[in-house]
Amino acid sequence: FLLAVAWRVVIDFAAATMMKMPSRLKLVVLILLNLSYILNGFVPVAPFHLARQCHTTTLGASLRQNYDNGESAQQAPLDGTFRRRLLHTVAISSLFFLRPNKSQAFDDTVDFKRREKDFGYSLQLPETWSQPSNKPLKTHLDEVNFKNNAGGINVGITVDPVKISSLQEFGTPPEVAARVVTAEINRDGVFQVTLVDDPVELKDGSYLLQYLSEGKRGNKRNVCKIFIADQKLYVLTAQAKEELYKENKEIIQSIVDSFSIL
Repeated sequence: FLLAVAWRVVIDFAAATMMKMPSRLKLVVLILLNLSYILNGFVPVAPFHLARQCHTTTLGASLRQNYDNGESAQQAPLDGTFRRRLLHTVAISSLFFLRPNKSQAFDDTVDFKRREKDFGYSLQLPETWSQPSNKPLKTHLDEVNFKNNAGGINVGITVDPVKISSLQEFGTPPEVAARVVTAEINRDGVFQVTLVDDPVELKDGSYLLQYLSEGKRGNKRNVCKIFIADQKLYVLTAQAKEELYKENKEIIQSIVDSFSIL
């Protein structure tokens, strides 16, 4: 009996936290749920809060109605056939957690660290993104670029020497944003550049700004995070086509947030 109760607690907890799990761990949980289905007689009662997640099925809707009416597991005992149907529904529905949606807010990330004698930084990227690449023509002290496999989203980091020691010496967030916008609008093929949000200074001393660039190659959203440390200017720019930005906003923001100086 104690072993059965312990098994139920494990399955209950795993199912309740599945949405926050990495993809590989979700697969393990799916296997456990299917094992529970096979060993149906070993599991006393399926958790009712988990049954609520199956509301898209008639079975799940019925269970949710019972739950909302205050019926407990003891008040509504499940026979063997019903338990099998419920566990089977849970196992099948868990497959949907393993299918990434179009925007795919990523669970599995890789830490990218670049450390040289005079500078260093780190950030987190989806593990499915491309390996870092450099432009053939070197125009910065250091430049690294990444892109998503489907295309349309790029992240670039540049490092350049400067004579000042802080961004505050360079200017306020709006002043720095004005310089960035001016440089962007002077690029070939760009028609208009508009700030999307008010530029802000973050707790780590960096500046964050967003702007929309409209040009021959379409409308592109740019999110920039800028540091100055040890007389080095670090600029991360995440760029995406405007329609892709709306679908992948969480991914892009997570990458930008993870960027830090070593």
